[in-house]
Order: sequence, then C-alpha cells, then structure tokens
Amino acid sequence: MTEEKSKKQTALNLLDMIIEKAYSEDLNFKKQMVKQHKASKAVGESWMCFHLKVLRELLEGE
Repeated sequence: MTEEKSKKQTALNLLDMIIEKAYSEDLNFKKQMVKQHKASKAVGESWMCFHLKVLRELLEGE
C-alpha cells in the first residue's frame, strides 16, 4: 500500500509541474492578447488549465 501511495504522490507531483507550466503558458497567451488589443481573449481559465485542475481533484479524491 505504501508503494501505491508513493506512486500516486509522484503522479500528483508530476501533474503539479504540468499544471504550473500550463498556467505559465496561459498567462503568456493572455499578455500577448492584451498587447494585440484582444483583451476579450484574455479572460478566464484556459481549457488545458481547467481540465488539468479537474484531473488533479479526481486523483486526490481516490
């Protein structure tokens, strides 16, 4: 059981890194859109960020 928890924790840690990268890319995209005077495209959370966050919540719930 300990090894399974360790694997799950490793997976969560890797997922956290992926989420961090996705949020960074989302922020860069939003900055670009604002520079291009397309602020309406810089609103909200990206599809990728949202789904990665939901995936993390699902994995934590197991």
